[in-house]
Amino acid sequence: MKNELLSIGEAAKLKQVSAKSLRYYETIGILKPAYVDPSSGYRYYSPNQMIDLDVILTCIELGIPLKSLTDHKTNRGSLNLKELLISGRDTALANIRRAEDSLMRINSCIDEITEQEILRHKDAPYTRCLAKRHIFISPWKERKFSVKSYTKAMAELYRTAEESGATPLYFQGFTIASCGNELKTNAYVEVGRMTHTAPKEPFMQRTLPKCENLGFRIEGQSITECMNKAFSHIENNPGLYSITEVWDSELPENVYVVEVLREVNN
Repeated sequence: MKNELLSIGEAAKLKQVSAKSLRYYETIGILKPAYVDPSSGYRYYSPNQMIDLDVILTCIELGIPLKSLTDHKTNRGSLNLKELLISGRDTALANIRRAEDSLMRINSCIDEITEQEILRHKDAPYTRCLAKRHIFISPWKERKFSVKSYTKAMAELYRTAEESGATPLYFQGFTIASCGNELKTNAYVEVGRMTHTAPKEPFMQRTLPKCENLGFRIEGQSITECMNKAFSHIENNPGLYSITEVWDSELPENVYVVEVLREVNN
């Protein structure tokens, strides 16, 4: 039997791990040697245990804490591979979802930066077509812009979107329906995917259809200055609007930009 076993050195070399790691796996109870020489204390592993070791290494790659693997053991003390693989699959799927979300945020941000590089040089008002978008919104009750209230509202929207299973992007601001001095204002965060889980009030999710817009950019020394200028313009010009923060790498760090868009069919 011993002739069919792999020494700890052979097992370590075969799977490209250190003997120290194998001893650690033994210590925490997730991979005990098939045989320990009583005289030398030298450890040996069976060929079948190499599958267990592969699964352990996969769990490490997925970021699963090794000590949690002890929750997936059979009555005989060996790893329950089916249970462990199901758990690993769930973790891998969650990691894929996070990677897809990150890629969605990155790609959408690159696209918007490219678009703003073009719009920066256009005379206002310019025409801009927006594709169908998904947003999370919450009512904005303040007549004037408050940076502290705005920052709090955005943090709550991002958190609510994530808790609902949506993917918040890097685009945020306000949607406003203006009828003279009457303004119906919502803070919004754009999301890359919608969710079937309705957020708790006062938060709501909306899908905005593709639309043509007339737009212009407002630059200022603070986000408050930019937003208040945008609010003043909208009060005097009825229509359906969106105000969105713009990140423009060509401008100094102390210059803020917002984009104001009005649907042309309203």
